[in-house]
Amino acid sequence: MNSNSSAQCGTAGGRGRRGGGGSAQAANPPPDASNSFHKTVAYHGSLYIDFASGAILRITLEGDMGSGPLLRVASVIDYGRMVIGERRYICPVRSLALTEAQDSSNFGSPAVATDPYTGVNTIVQVNETLFTDYHRLGSTTRILTYGQAPPAQAPSHAEATTPASHP
Repeated sequence: MNSNSSAQCGTAGGRGRRGGGGSAQAANPPPDASNSFHKTVAYHGSLYIDFASGAILRITLEGDMGSGPLLRVASVIDYGRMVIGERRYICPVRSLALTEAQDSSNFGSPAVATDPYTGVNTIVQVNETLFTDYHRLGSTTRILTYGQAPPAQAPSHAEATTPASHP
C-alpha cells in the first residue's frame, strides 16, 4: 500500500458502544522514562454501516481523557470498496489520529496554541494515512516426491531479453 491519494467514503447512520478501555501515550515521548505518560481510559465512538450491504464505512473513537497532560485523543478510520485481483473487498482508505496535549515548555512557539478560556498551552498533532494501490500477493507451490525431476524452468526476464553473443 502506498500513501499518496485519497478516496471518499460515504456514511450511513449507526452508533458504537460506549465504554471499553484503551491506552494513551503522549506523542513523541522523550527517551527519559520519568517524563512518559501512560493511562488507561474509557472511550466512546461511532460505527457507520451501509445497511444495504452490511459493510462498515467508518469507525470513530475518542478517549475520555479526564485530567492529565493529554487533553484529547481521537481517531477516525474510513473504509471503501476496493477491487483486488478479481474480487471486491472493504478496506481502509483513510485514517486520522488526533492528539491534543498540554505544553508549557515551548511557550511562544508557533506550534503552540493557548486556549483563550483556560489559558492552557496546547499542541495539536494530526496524523493522516491514506491507503492506496492495494494489490494481491500470491504464490504458487509444487511439491516434488522423491525421485521426481523438477520441471524445466522458463528463462528469467533478463535471460529472455539479453541478445546472444556471436563469435
